[in-house]
Amino acid sequence: MKTQTPYSFFRALSVITLAATLLFQSCKKDDVVIAPQVTTINATNITFNTATMGGTVKSNGGADIKAKGICYATTAAPTVQSDTTNQGAGSQNFTSQITDLLPNTKYFARAYATNSAGTGYGEEFSFTTGAGLPSVTLSVSNINYKDIKASWTVTEQGASVVSLSGWVISTANALPVTGTDVFAPFNTNATFVEKTIADLTVGTKYYVRAFATNNQGTAYSNVIEATTKSLPTATDADGNVYGSVLIGNQIWMNKNLRTKKFLNGDVIPTTATPSQDISAESNPVYYWAPGNNAANIPDFGLLYTSWVATDNRNVCPAGWHVPSNEEFTTLVNYLGGTNLNSTAGNKLKTAGLNFWVNDSGTNSSGFSAVGSGQREPTGSYPVFKLNGELWSSTAKNSLENNTLLIYSAVSYPDLYWRPKSTGLAIRCLKD
Repeated sequence: MKTQTPYSFFRALSVITLAATLLFQSCKKDDVVIAPQVTTINATNITFNTATMGGTVKSNGGADIKAKGICYATTAAPTVQSDTTNQGAGSQNFTSQITDLLPNTKYFARAYATNSAGTGYGEEFSFTTGAGLPSVTLSVSNINYKDIKASWTVTEQGASVVSLSGWVISTANALPVTGTDVFAPFNTNATFVEKTIADLTVGTKYYVRAFATNNQGTAYSNVIEATTKSLPTATDADGNVYGSVLIGNQIWMNKNLRTKKFLNGDVIPTTATPSQDISAESNPVYYWAPGNNAANIPDFGLLYTSWVATDNRNVCPAGWHVPSNEEFTTLVNYLGGTNLNSTAGNKLKTAGLNFWVNDSGTNSSGFSAVGSGQREPTGSYPVFKLNGELWSSTAKNSLENNTLLIYSAVSYPDLYWRPKSTGLAIRCLKD
C-alpha cells in the first residue's frame, strides 16, 4: 500500500531551502567586496607650486566609495598616508588641484579611491614643478636715432616677490644676458615699467630682452630686434649730397653748403669779379669761393651774404633750413657753452691741419667745422683757415646778422654777428 507524503512536509522543506539560498547569497556578497579600481589622469597646468591631476573610477569594488583624490610625495609610490587631495565620496570621475608644492621639485602622484574593503591606486606619474621664476614680457616703441623706449610687464611674481628688473641689450648676441653691452637694473616691484634705453649707435640693430629677478633666480622676456634710425642725407638744388650728424636732439649737415641755386631752381648770382666792392649795395644776394679759390669749394663750401641765408626761396635742401641764433645756442650749450673754459669749439672742429691753422680740433661732436674764413664787403678774403663762421637766419639789427664763430686758435666758440653783406658759410639744420 503506497503512503502519501503530507503537504506540510513539502512546505517545511521549501522554507528550509529558501533560507539556505538566502544565507548562501548573503555570504557570497560579503566575500566579493574588494578595493576600488581607479586610473590616474596625468598632471597638467604645472606651475612652480601647483598642478592639476585627476582620476577615473572604473569600479567601486562592490561597496560605496568613501573618499577619492590624488596622493603625492617627493618619493615614489605615495599612499593616502602621504599628502593627498580629497574629492569626497561617490564613484564620479574627478579632477584635483594640487597646491602648496615646492618650486623646481620632482613629485610622484597617483589617484586613489577608498571603500570599506580598502584603498585602490591608479598608475603612478611624476612631474616637476617650475623653478618659481617670474614671468616678464617686453615691448619697444619710439625707436629713434640713439635711443629706444622699452616697456616691460612682470606678469607673474613667481615663488617670491620680484626685487630687480630691467633690460639687457646687445648688438651681436641674439639672447643677451645680464652684463652684455648695456645693463640697466631698476629696483622695482611694479608690474609695468617704461624706460628709455639711451646712448645707442645710430642705424644699428639691437637685440633687447627684459628681465626680472626674485629669490629663485632671473627670468627673461621675449627677444625683440630693434634697429635705431639711420641719419638722413640732404640733396641741394645742384644735386650735391651731404651726410648728417646727430648732436643732442638736432640733426646737422656734416659739411658747409655749396649750392649755387635756391631750392626752387633760381640761380644765386655772384659778383662780376671776386673782389668787387658791394658795401654800398642795400641787399646783395651773392656767393663766392672761400679764400677766392674754387678748389676750396668741395671741402669748405661757398661763402654767401646773409641775404642768401634769409631769402624765402630757401637755399638749403628740402626739409632743411638755415638755423636761427636760438638753434645755434642750443648746439653750443649742448657741447659746453661759450665761456672761456669751454671746449665746445674743439668738439665742433675737424681735426688736423688740412682745414685749420692750429691742430686743436677733436670733432667729437661729428659736426666737422672747417676754417672757411670770410669775404669782406669790400672784396678781401681774410682769416681763411683761421676762423670758420656760419650765418644764422636771425637778424641782430637792420645792418647785421647773428653768426656762430669758431676759432682755429681757441677752444671755445662765440655767438657773434657780422654785416649782412659779409660772405660767410652756411650749415643747414634738419627741420
